[in-house]
Amino acid sequence: MQNSTHSPFHRTETDGEPLEIVPTVIAAPRHPEGVFLHDYWFRCRVRGGLKVGRDLPAREIAKLMSKLSVFEPNADKSDFRFRLVASGWLTLYGRDVKGEWLSSLYDEAAFEHYAGGLRRVLDTDAPHVTHVRVYKHRQVHQHIEYVGLPIEPQIGPGSCILIGAFHFDSEPVSQIGANAP
Repeated sequence: MQNSTHSPFHRTETDGEPLEIVPTVIAAPRHPEGVFLHDYWFRCRVRGGLKVGRDLPAREIAKLMSKLSVFEPNADKSDFRFRLVASGWLTLYGRDVKGEWLSSLYDEAAFEHYAGGLRRVLDTDAPHVTHVRVYKHRQVHQHIEYVGLPIEPQIGPGSCILIGAFHFDSEPVSQIGANAP
């Protein structure tokens, strides 16, 4: 798979500062924790699939749990409900968003980007990895790797999506347009 950058979208931070969000789809995880999660998922897949309640949570990935979220699609995959919520969502929204619909938290452009990635995981039954760079004042403010993986729900048929969100905290500040990985 070749890297592909999607159209950037914009959000205003709580302090009123504009942010530019630039997602890039990549072939495989690069963040060490993203690689670890992907490898764990693959080992579970060989045994029949990663299943909520059996393989998640698990001692082997305990150190990642605060960075993991589980999304459950509605019947037509037009929206996704939070079933397990990483602590980053609490920081972002100032409340627990478990049980809420993704569409209730984002404007249309951002929602379509996120929901499209979740649908891709379900439709392909395969991992989907996206690097997101958030620019503030034309400099990288955050660099996050999202690893999306198809998983089995705790009860019933169907699929859910496990998302790991891994921050690159030590990335040097770079200008928009730089060809960073």
